[in-house]
Amino acid sequence: MIAGWEWDESLFAGAARHYARGRLPYTPGFPAALAGALAPDGRGRLLDAGCGPGTVTAPLASLEALVRLRMANARAHVALDPAAYRVPDSAAVRRHFSDAATRDGILVAELGRQVAGMVEIVPNPLPPEHQILRPRPSAQIHTVVADDARGNGIGGVLVEAAVRWAAGRGIARLSAGIHHANEGAVRFYEQHGFTGSGVSLTLTL
Repeated sequence: MIAGWEWDESLFAGAARHYARGRLPYTPGFPAALAGALAPDGRGRLLDAGCGPGTVTAPLASLEALVRLRMANARAHVALDPAAYRVPDSAAVRRHFSDAATRDGILVAELGRQVAGMVEIVPNPLPPEHQILRPRPSAQIHTVVADDARGNGIGGVLVEAAVRWAAGRGIARLSAGIHHANEGAVRFYEQHGFTGSGVSLTLTL
């Protein structure tokens, strides 16, 4: 390396947009397939996939961050109620987020250039004609913030972004399914305008 040379983050900024526009796209599942083949563990710092403006590495980095958030959230829920929740297989979670990118709304928040939280908006199917519910477009919302990033307002920003995303796509109703013992999550959603809408009763057989 030339003495005194320092990396400049704007070095290729002028070329990136032309590269992104002119390069043939990768198939939608390529980042997930690459993640499955390489099994990244979060410790690596460099991946050269000939990807120019980040068309592979950016989705790959976000994908692995989403997997980590989902797995951490699962462990927290298992601690809350091990009879109701489980820790899923990480490969299955990775496949879900790879597929969901073209189906659901997945938004992330960054803190210090690291993914610190995510919100997933999962559209519900409309009720069939024989049911009494009105066919209003609706979706489930799932919000997760990394433990070390809480207290910075990230959760609220994610919910606000999810509301804008949903409203822009004609979704009229968002709902959050929360375990009754998860009082912190109940308070969080109530602070952002969510209210109770009926009672779900369960009989364990």
